[in-house]
Amino acid sequence: MVEAKPDLIINGLTLNPAIPTKGDPVTVTVNTRNVGNKASGAYTVYWYAGENYPAPACTWNVDNSNPNGGRVLNCVYAGYPSWYPSLWTKAVIDPADNVDESNEGNNSLRKEIKVNP
Repeated sequence: MVEAKPDLIINGLTLNPAIPTKGDPVTVTVNTRNVGNKASGAYTVYWYAGENYPAPACTWNVDNSNPNGGRVLNCVYAGYPSWYPSLWTKAVIDPADNVDESNEGNNSLRKEIKVNP
């Protein structure tokens, strides 16, 4: 018998505007989903403006996601400090691995963006 467990994933990451301009605010939307067969309990989601930035630019604390349920999380990032011809941004769900999941290896999503001067 297979043990019922949650499986949290990031299934969407968008920026508005899609190509930010240096110094201008950016609306960030992160979509999460529990593709497992058990409720997750509380978890945290981080969004990093750049995947190598030392700290997340946005943090959300989510109380629970039911099986096949998810959340749409939004924040406004104050703006990129510089322009970049190519930059990887990323979202991470359950970064401290507090939720016992059926798959711990699918908890992040990277996206390549550009930042205009």
